[in-house]
Amino acid sequence: MELYEAMSIFGITEQKKVDEEELKRIYRQLCFFNHPDAHLDEDFKYYNDMMSKINTAYEILKYYCACSKNKDFFTNDEEQQVKKQTEKEKILMDIIVRAYYASKPEIDKINSDFLDLFLSIPQKVGNITGRNYKPIVGYRHIEEIFISKAKTESEIMNKYIKKYAEDFAEKYGIEIDFLDVVGDEYINFLNNANWYEKYINYQEKEDIKKIK
Repeated sequence: MELYEAMSIFGITEQKKVDEEELKRIYRQLCFFNHPDAHLDEDFKYYNDMMSKINTAYEILKYYCACSKNKDFFTNDEEQQVKKQTEKEKILMDIIVRAYYASKPEIDKINSDFLDLFLSIPQKVGNITGRNYKPIVGYRHIEEIFISKAKTESEIMNKYIKKYAEDFAEKYGIEIDFLDVVGDEYINFLNNANWYEKYINYQEKEDIKKIK
């Protein structure tokens, strides 16, 4: 894939606008909308191929960003670090997207219950003055419910992220010290210095088996 094709997939029109943080934002968005787990009843091959293109484009654009930052001197070690970091981000993103769509029925249930809960607030929160009951809903009460809902959603997502991360770790024989959701976007993932090397070694062995 050429650079211009990668830019087209990411909707970037000018090379000078290729920024690493913007790349990550677009990449997350593309993954959430095009991952096969988001289209379980549709054409799996189409979305699988689409994700392959998105991942390839991400690799190319990340590498381009790194080269742009290191115009005067870009060593082989730095190149390997970029590739390693990109691969880690792709693995992490796959786990998060799968976790999101697996947990969506539970999260949708929470959101669908929100209106009933919201409408019931006047009956639950109020001031009694003499014999008259005056329902009062303040911003604080609404905010408390939003916070409660967000906390519950986060806990559900954590549960599924943990499940898929554990599945990943078990498959590749990796030990993990566990997960912490940060800013609802990224997680402190697989805090073991050797997990990536173990993953690569496994992949290489699998490739050799396929050749044989």
